[in-house]
Amino acid sequence: MEPSPRLANSPTLRLMRDAVRLARLVDRLIDRPVRRHMGLSSNDMYVLRSVLLGIDRPNAIAERVNMAPPSVSRSIDRLVGRGLLERAQAPNDGRAVVLRLTPTGSSTIERCLDLTEAGFDEAYPTLDPALVATTGAHMSALLEALEGITMDER
Repeated sequence: MEPSPRLANSPTLRLMRDAVRLARLVDRLIDRPVRRHMGLSSNDMYVLRSVLLGIDRPNAIAERVNMAPPSVSRSIDRLVGRGLLERAQAPNDGRAVVLRLTPTGSSTIERCLDLTEAGFDEAYPTLDPALVATTGAHMSALLEALEGITMDER
């Protein structure tokens, strides 16, 4: 069976296909060394990185990293249990919980980022840094545009 010409000729469909493939490759690239050396999953690392970036509420983390809230909650529970995160009351809302990195959590996420960067450099040593920078800028702009569109607006 011949592939649909639409799949080959549609820039939108190609972009979505390539984005999914890239996300899976990157997830594998992150997950293996972080799991082996740090005992964390890539999801755990995404949660830690989000808190490092100042995203401190579980629902905001789930939205930011495109994970189901129950998955984020399980990851948070594991990270709190390991002493990498702590829960605290939100300053202006006694019912809300915010997350904070512990000192061990801060050093752990830094080590995870080092492993991730080294793994990428090792896996793709011939990748042109200018291409990475340019592609990253385009992807950031695309993500910003897409994140501004909610399903309700469609």
